[in-house]
Order: sequence, then C-alpha cells, then structure tokens
Amino acid sequence: MMRSFLGLSLVLSCCLAFGIGCDSGDNGPVADGGTAGSGGTTPDGGMAGSGGTAGSGGTAGEGGTGGTAGEGGTGGTAGEGGTGGTAGEGGAGGMAGEGGAGGMAGAGGAGGMAGAGGAGGMAGEGGAGGTAGTPGMACTETKTVSVGCTNNVTEAQSPFPYELTVDVPLGISAGAAFSANLDGVGFFPEFFLDAAQGVVCGGLRIAELVDFVSTVQVRSGATGADVPLGIDLSSLDPGPTRFCNFPFNTTCTQNSDCTGGICEPPVTLQTLPVLEGTPLSPGGCDADTSACPIPGPPTDCDCSACDALGAPKDAQCADNGFCQNGSLVIQMQEQVGNYTAAASGTVLFGWSDQGVPDLFICPAGSDCGVLAGRVDGCYQLPPASFSNDTAPIGIRVNAGGLAVPIQCAMAEDGGTCSTTATQGCLVNGDCPGGETCVGVGADDDVVCPTPDERLIACPIN
Repeated sequence: MMRSFLGLSLVLSCCLAFGIGCDSGDNGPVADGGTAGSGGTTPDGGMAGSGGTAGSGGTAGEGGTGGTAGEGGTGGTAGEGGTGGTAGEGGAGGMAGEGGAGGMAGAGGAGGMAGAGGAGGMAGEGGAGGTAGTPGMACTETKTVSVGCTNNVTEAQSPFPYELTVDVPLGISAGAAFSANLDGVGFFPEFFLDAAQGVVCGGLRIAELVDFVSTVQVRSGATGADVPLGIDLSSLDPGPTRFCNFPFNTTCTQNSDCTGGICEPPVTLQTLPVLEGTPLSPGGCDADTSACPIPGPPTDCDCSACDALGAPKDAQCADNGFCQNGSLVIQMQEQVGNYTAAASGTVLFGWSDQGVPDLFICPAGSDCGVLAGRVDGCYQLPPASFSNDTAPIGIRVNAGGLAVPIQCAMAEDGGTCSTTATQGCLVNGDCPGGETCVGVGADDDVVCPTPDERLIACPIN
C-alpha cells in the first residue's frame, strides 16, 4: 500500500504588453480614478493597464491567462493575477491582489497588506509597515504510528498501536522555520495486566506509572531536535499521590498525616479498566484476602460478564470478583517542536527509530534468527531493563509489586515470506516473485522498519 507525496509546483509566467492578441486599455488620471482594462487571454497573455491615481484610487484590471495584473493606484487595489500569473503590487496604502491558481501574490505597498497566495501559490511580502500574506495550508493529522516493544519477562517482540498527532497550524514554507504541536497516546498492553491479575492477591485495580516517554522524530524534510513526550498528568485518575511510609498504604499530604512516619514524595497512579462482577449479596464479590498470597474466591458473585470474555478473564473474576478489561491508555502531554524546512518535498513525522541504542536490522544470513521473529530485513529490538534509560521510547510500571519495563522503537507488525521464511515483510511486494507475506497480525515476534507511507506527511509549500 504505497502513496506518493508530491510537492506543489509554482508556475510563473507573464506576457508582453504589446504581444500578439493583447487587448488592454489604459485609463488616465481622472478625478475619481479610472478602471484599467483586462489583459488578453491569448497564450501570450496581455498586461492590464494601471489604475487611476486620484484620491479615491482606481482598480487595476485583471491579468489574462499567463499575464500580469496591473498595479493599483494610491489607496487602490491591485487586480488578481490570472491562472499561472502574478498579481500586481498594491499602491501606497493599497492591498496587493491575490495570486491565481499556481500564481504568486504581489507585494503590498507601503502600509499595505500583501495578498494571500492562490491554491498552490506563494503569499506576497508585506510592504513597509504592511502585513505579509499567509503562507501555505495548515497540516493537522492524527494517525496510528506503531512501536515495537520488548519486556524483561519473555523474549517476545510486540507491536503496540501508538497514536501520533501533528498540528502545523501555519503550514510549512520552503526553507523557513516552523513550529509543530506534537501529541500522542501510548498503551501498556492488556496481556501484561492479565498476568498481574493472576498473581496479585485480590487482583489489581490501580497501577503506578513509574516512568513513560515517547519521542517524536522527523525522518526527512526538515531539521530539528527530537521531542520527547511524557504523561499528561491531568488525564490520570487519581494521578500523583503521596503515601506514608508508615502506616503503609495511607495517603497523606504532609508528615503530620502519618502516625510515626513521614509523607513520601508522590507516585503517579492510574486506575485500571476492569469489568466488575455482580454481587448477589452484600460483599458477594469481595475476594477473601486473609489467606494471601493465595486469596479465597468471592462467595456470592455473578461473573457471567467476565466469563463471556473467556480465559483468562473468567478465572480472574472467579478469584477476585472482577477481570481486566482493556489496556492501560496513556495520554501524552503536548509539546512544541521547532524545525527548519527543506527547500521542497514533504516533512515526515514519526516516533524514534534513528539513534536508538541496541536497535538493529537483521541482515541476510545473520545470527538474528536464533530468536523467534528475528528475520532478515526486520528488527532485533533493544532489551528491556528497569534500570536502563526509558528514553527514547519506553514504559516503567509497578503493577501490584511487579516491576515491568517496556522498551520500544518505532516499528510495524510484520510477517515472513511464504517460501523464504527467513525473509521478513510487511506486504507481498517485499517478497520474491510469486511469494506472499504471511503472519502479519499474528503473534510471531516479527516487527519491521516503518516505511515512509505509514508516517504523518506534511507538504512543504
């Protein structure tokens, strides 16, 4: 599935005022200001005459196809450039006309306002004391840009469907500096929480987010620093919370709240999405935790909702009175990235996959194949360790006493070619002729480099 992102071309043309087929008038400096005639519409394109110069200001005519609009008189308004043409300049205090489709808007006169660039065009410059025209179109998009992750429990490589949002409200002009608002959503996967529900006595309703970061990186089309995104603390429930070191699990805001102890620095907590059983009597879904670490089951609880989800949800409710019901969603805190655009083309935004420690692509015939999913052309991801740096992309979670590190890089869920099973792929076209790409979407540990067409693309105007 390929898409081409083409740059917009700017076509500038003009005609001679005395060219063949031209038909333009020229108004004199009458008291009320004359109106200039239209330029010709022949391939050579005529040049519109200039407007009058009286106080009320004349209006310059429109340039013909490929022609040039005339200049507005003092206080007047310059005409619009024809298709592919160039709008004239506004007189002192005037307003420059708008460039036609593919054209260029003229510059505003002293104290004037430059016209806006036409579709695909370039805005004119403001004159002395004037206001420059608007640059190109804005670029705003939210897209699933996946990451591939490892953990410290298994050798698995798992794709996580992160979301990335890029907003460039003023558009991107060739060679110019620009800013982009960057945001996203990360996920701590449900299967890790399922594992915690099976070993934490009484189940797990809340988790501690020890650390989280996901770094936005521009692949091409602009230069600028990588931008790390952390957690939007305002999105959490309950969020940053302080506890006494004694009595244990007692919340506090100051040391005097703790009998014989101190109020520790805050930890970042988030309530987990769970599906509750239905109590059939008071206390019917409360697990008996008196026998922990092996809890007794709820005594009088209807678990049919969890049972309908199958294993391991049914067992979770039978033990704890509720079951895990989804991944832990992590809303990121918006940040601003500052960049300088290239001369043309497209700016590609994604997550970090360049300069990531211990990330490499398996070459043909390498030893990557010793582990499942490490196939030719696809990734061997960096290992996860709680003590290592979380950046550029990672999560550290304390789930009921289980310390779970996740380490990631931008990557796509991949597969292998149907006959050449050591060759990784994303689509059939990645395989030798006649073979198909199989296993995409399967739990096979294959994660591959992200192609350009799966990133967020913003055009350079």
